Amino acid sequence: MENALAGRLPRALVVCLGLVVFLVSAVYLYSVGSTRIRGTDDFSSGELWTLWLPVAVTMLCVRFIPWRRPPDDDLIGQVGHMFRGRRVDQEVVVLLACLFGFFVGDGFLEFAFRTMSPGLSGLAYHTAKVVFLLILPLILIGGSGIMRHVSGPDLMTLATRVPLGWRWAGLVGVLAYLYLNVFLRWTTAAVGEERIPQGYSLLLGLLLTIATSALLQEFFFRVLLQTRVEALLGRWPAIVATALLCAAAELVGAGFVPSVSEELAMTAAVTVPVGLMYGYLWSRYRNIWLNFLLHGGVSCLVLFPALQGTVL
Repeated sequence: MENALAGRLPRALVVCLGLVVFLVSAVYLYSVGSTRIRGTDDFSSGELWTLWLPVAVTMLCVRFIPWRRPPDDDLIGQVGHMFRGRRVDQEVVVLLACLFGFFVGDGFLEFAFRTMSPGLSGLAYHTAKVVFLLILPLILIGGSGIMRHVSGPDLMTLATRVPLGWRWAGLVGVLAYLYLNVFLRWTTAAVGEERIPQGYSLLLGLLLTIATSALLQEFFFRVLLQTRVEALLGRWPAIVATALLCAAAELVGAGFVPSVSEELAMTAAVTVPVGLMYGYLWSRYRNIWLNFLLHGGVSCLVLFPALQGTVL
């Protein structure tokens, strides 16, 4: 019993840490009156509470549609079986090192690109994501990677080969979130061009955002990282831990305006609940196409007003 309790304790601490980070951040922001989100790659400017509402609705849709999974389609059990006998802890360490490399590499690449041409500095963020969140993880722990003999399996087959059936029921939650984003006017302001070189169109900015934020980010954080943490700690600790790491990744390139404390709190209050939503969507259906559609759809909605005025 003591061993079982010792195993459950770290898992409970991870979930409690996520809850505390979110609650403290939200309380602080409302206490100082800083409750308006500034526009980013994934969000237009708006009141904080209007983001939490569609997140809650989407998670309810994910939980209750369908009410029960078919008994012969145990996705959690399948993942546990795939990682049985593997050194998953080593993989997680490698992925965390890649994430840390993203933090460091973004600053280095921005300096290098700015040295070559000031207009290229905006590409540093996207380049760092491709290098440290895609290329290096695949080289190290991919199905043909350096650690293929000690690492877990390539999960892309499970993630992308989705037979028609209940694993597509998550489309209801995806559409609900996108609809509520439009209904609550989260698409009224467009993202600026500070992260792409001058002279490039907003359409290119949209393609970069979808490729590096929607597709690449979901692949790294859900398929590669969250699934492995789940094999170590369990389902909800993995979802929470990955949401916290996503929040940390959002600080890369942040301007910390108007203050460091407010920027940290706003990042946690926004990214943690959204990360929980993406993580729960992946854990429930193991259908990465749903995560791509949701994250890519959000990026399109945020940029749509500017694209409307520029392209149409």
